[in-house]
Amino acid sequence: REAMQADRGTIYLVDRAKGEVFSKVADLPPELGEIRLKLGQGVAGYVAATGDVVNVPTTGGEARFFPGVDERTGYRTVSILAAPIRDRSRAIIGVIQLLNKRTGTFSAEDARALEALAVQAAFAIEATTLYEELTRDRRTEEASIPLSARFNRIVGESEALRSACRLTAKAAASSATVLIRGESGTGK
Repeated sequence: REAMQADRGTIYLVDRAKGEVFSKVADLPPELGEIRLKLGQGVAGYVAATGDVVNVPTTGGEARFFPGVDERTGYRTVSILAAPIRDRSRAIIGVIQLLNKRTGTFSAEDARALEALAVQAAFAIEATTLYEELTRDRRTEEASIPLSARFNRIVGESEALRSACRLTAKAAASSATVLIRGESGTGK
C-alpha cells in the first residue's frame, strides 16, 4: 500500500464453498471486522471470478463498483486497482486490491507492479496452512476429522489447548507483540 502510494489495501481470499471472497488482510475499522462479497460482486469479486486485472480511475459510473462497503464504513472510494492472486496451478485463490492512489490515478506500471506482488502473495499463501484451508474438499474433511476445531494443523481436545488456540487467534488479529515461553521441544 505504501510503496504504491495507495490510501488503503486489502487482500481477499476466495471461499469457493460459499462462492465468496473475504478480506484476510485489510485496513478496516474494528467494527467492520471482515468484508465478504459474492464472486462477481464489486471489483474484488469481479477479479476473483474473471482473473482480469482491473484499473478503475474513478468509481463514478463504474458498474463493477460495489458501494456497500463504503456505506458501512463511511470511507469514500475514488480509484481502484485490483489483481488476481493465482496459485501454481493458475487457480485464483485471492485478490489484491488498492484504493485511492494519493497522487492521482493508478497507472499501467502500477498494475504491472501489483501483478508481480500478487505472484509473491501467492507463494506466501501456498506456504501456509491457510492454503490447505482454501483448497481442501470440505466433504472429506468433515468425514476425516471428528473434532470440532483445528488450528494450524494442531489437533487436540483438551480445554487448555483450546484456550491456547483462542488466545493465539486473538493475538494474531492484533498488532500486539507476543512472547511465547516454554521448554525446548514442547512445540511452541
